Amino acid sequence: MANTAHADHGHHEESFLEKYIFSQDHKMIARQFLFTGIFWSIVGAAMSVLFRLQLGWPNETFPFLETLLGKWAEGGRISNEFYYSLVTMHGTILVFFVLTAGLSGTFANLLIPYQIGARDMASPFMNMLSYWFFLIAGVLMLCSLFVQTGAASGGWTMYPPLSAIRDAKVNAGSMWGTDLWFFSMAMFIVSSLLGGLNYIATILNLRTKGMTMWRLPLTVWALLFTAILGVLAFPPLLSAALLYINDTLGYVHFYVTIISAYAIFIPMHFMLSLPRRYYVYSNFQTFNIFEDVSKFISVFAIISFMAQILFVVNIVYSALKGRKFTNENLNPWGSTTLEWTTPAEHLHGNWPGELPEVHRWPYDYSTGYGDTDFRSQTEPLKEGEESHARLANYAALSKFRLSSFVVLSSMIGFIVGAQATSFDWIKFTLFTVGGTLVTFASNAINQLIEKDSDKLMTRTQNRPLPTMSMTQMDAVLFIGVTALAGILTLTFAVNTTSGLLSALSLIIYGFIYTPLKKVSSIAVFVGAIPGALPPLLGYVAATNELNQYALWLFLVQFFWQFPHFWAIAWLSYEDYLKANIMLLPSRDGKSKLSAFITLIYTVILIPLSLYPAYVKGAMTIGSGILLLASIGFSYLAYQFHRNCSDKDARHLMFGSFIYL
Repeated sequence: MANTAHADHGHHEESFLEKYIFSQDHKMIARQFLFTGIFWSIVGAAMSVLFRLQLGWPNETFPFLETLLGKWAEGGRISNEFYYSLVTMHGTILVFFVLTAGLSGTFANLLIPYQIGARDMASPFMNMLSYWFFLIAGVLMLCSLFVQTGAASGGWTMYPPLSAIRDAKVNAGSMWGTDLWFFSMAMFIVSSLLGGLNYIATILNLRTKGMTMWRLPLTVWALLFTAILGVLAFPPLLSAALLYINDTLGYVHFYVTIISAYAIFIPMHFMLSLPRRYYVYSNFQTFNIFEDVSKFISVFAIISFMAQILFVVNIVYSALKGRKFTNENLNPWGSTTLEWTTPAEHLHGNWPGELPEVHRWPYDYSTGYGDTDFRSQTEPLKEGEESHARLANYAALSKFRLSSFVVLSSMIGFIVGAQATSFDWIKFTLFTVGGTLVTFASNAINQLIEKDSDKLMTRTQNRPLPTMSMTQMDAVLFIGVTALAGILTLTFAVNTTSGLLSALSLIIYGFIYTPLKKVSSIAVFVGAIPGALPPLLGYVAATNELNQYALWLFLVQFFWQFPHFWAIAWLSYEDYLKANIMLLPSRDGKSKLSAFITLIYTVILIPLSLYPAYVKGAMTIGSGILLLASIGFSYLAYQFHRNCSDKDARHLMFGSFIYL
């Protein structure tokens, strides 16, 4: 959770460069992403107008094109090489530089700290770097438009084999244009990863008091899942957009855009499946039916582009002349989320003094209590309103965030096992449901047994059982239903071995590991067994056999848990002492010996990562990545051992999540 104490007056006067250029304030970085995204949207839309001229009127000449484009439009007609460059760059710019980074970078930066009650992003410096890598990517992409051999022309996603051809005679944009495209995308991916990791860390770790995961607004959930997808795969960070606009201009822009969009895309995709990747249709007699429709679409594409000029004008007008918020009228729309509780003046840290405390979920409308039809998240629950918090209590009892990681590791084990057989989507779905229910039950048992200890620790005192917002009988019923349903699902819908392993995991974690935590640090070793079972369980569920690969998955996650848990135990050492819980491996607690033992267990992952290569007789890409990850993880453990600091323990903890 975020620190609640903060003084808004203790910051030095920022220079122009610090405030507007190399700013580390999430609000200013959001503006930087916004204005850069607007620039790219204009460039991308202008490109679509140019190639629509070709599609709509393939046999006409437009003298201004030769003046504008030179050799790429000799005689007033766009050359076929430049046409394909336009299509490629149009798609790249709109998908990556407008939707993915422009909009996501804008609204993630602006809304995440506001809506979770944080002062800023987890790493303001990383946030600044994310924008500057994005800007560098944009500059490289812009430069590719002006190289002599032409911009990249391999299609919207650089389709092979066009993207692999290095011959200007075959593909004019295959030389420097393609090289710059790839350089640009490399910088873009770096930007996306920096931003995505920052968004995830901020949401998981900097929520204000009372802001549980189940009380997060849907916008934050959307940005979190988008960031996770971006970290796991090729970056999207795609999110919905909301801009505040002048009424008259807004209505004109909205209706012209929406009508034009329907006029463009309904004929294109649903009536005739109109292709856009052909330079001219007349070469194919079958395509003659598209001629009139293509003109119709081109006209509305140009109208739509003109409407976006209104949009840009509206933004500028609203910023300069629009209605201003005042401290007397901070929430004119009756919104419930935290961003509407900040002062009208933009403060460093967002809120003066204490951070707000959250008491309810973000969409408490028409509750039937009081004289208004909405309730701010900061308004305490009144008598009789506790029922609205029941779902959030069950989510907290199940440790939903931790459960998600556990289930994810079991799903990966299933996917690894399915490579040796065939992937059964029905079995995979039932396995995921059953595994989730058993995990919920295990975590609930843990909280039920530790309810008295949880009252003593800062990080657990707000759980539903210590605060008595949930009865013990409710917890017992929840455990019974989820455990029984989960084990039965795995036993009869997947296979018997999966059901037995899940029951074993629940018993060890809930009834052996949990009470053992107050007795000895040996509890970490015992807890590592059920903690390492999920990937093995997933493998067995997919293959119905327990072999060397399943055991290897078990061992990797088994040894991973020690640096992970000991890093957490180091950071929460004082908190654990309040409840007489000893998890660090040394009796001296936060000592050099504890850090050294952590390093030893981390280094064990290096030889384990070589096992797949040993079995196959050659180093695979996956083995290479795992080896590098193990070395990097071990380096973090070495730094932790070297410095024995909370900062390095935190780095090790985050490194463990990335490694997993």
